[in-house]
Amino acid sequence: LRLTEQGKRVYAHAVSIFFFFLKLEKTLEGMAERGMELLIGVYHIPAQYLMPALLDHLQRLCPSLRVRMILGTQAESLRRLSQHEVHCALVADTGQKEQFKALPICRDRLLLIAAQNSSWISSSQIVAKELNHIPLLLPQQGTGILAKIEHFLKQHQVEPQVAMADISGDVSKQSIDRDAG
Repeated sequence: LRLTEQGKRVYAHAVSIFFFFLKLEKTLEGMAERGMELLIGVYHIPAQYLMPALLDHLQRLCPSLRVRMILGTQAESLRRLSQHEVHCALVADTGQKEQFKALPICRDRLLLIAAQNSSWISSSQIVAKELNHIPLLLPQQGTGILAKIEHFLKQHQVEPQVAMADISGDVSKQSIDRDAG
C-alpha cells in the first residue's frame, strides 16, 4: 500500500494534528495535577451552541480538570484575555488586535432573517442595496457578529435604517416575529 503525493501531504498534516492534541492533553493533565482550572472567556452564542460539546470532550479527555466559563461580551472576553484573567477566549473576531494568537475553528455566514410573511422583503433573494430600505435589528455592542455586519454594510455602501440596536438574540427573535424589521 502506497500513499499518493496528496495522501502524503494529508498524512503529514494528520501527524501534526495528532501531536498538537497530544501536547494539549499533556498540558491539561498538568493543570489538573496542579489543581488549576481552565478558564475560558466566552460570549452567549458559543456558550450556548459550542461549549456543551467542548466541555463534554474536555471532560472525557481529562476527567480531573475543572473548566469554568466566564460569560460576557466578546469585548469583555478579549479584555479578560489581555489581562490574563482567562486562559483562552472563544470569540468571533479579535478586532484587529495583534496581541492575540487566533485559531479559526469555524466560519460564520451572515444571514438576513425576516418573518415568513415579512412586509419588508417580498422575494427569497435581495441585493445589498435593498438593505437601505429595510429596518435592521442589530446585535449587542462588543459582539463579533456586529463587527461583521458593519463591515458588510460599509463594503456594500449601505446606510441602513436601524430599527433597534444593541439588542439580544431573544429580543431580535421576538421583533422579527412581529415583523419589526
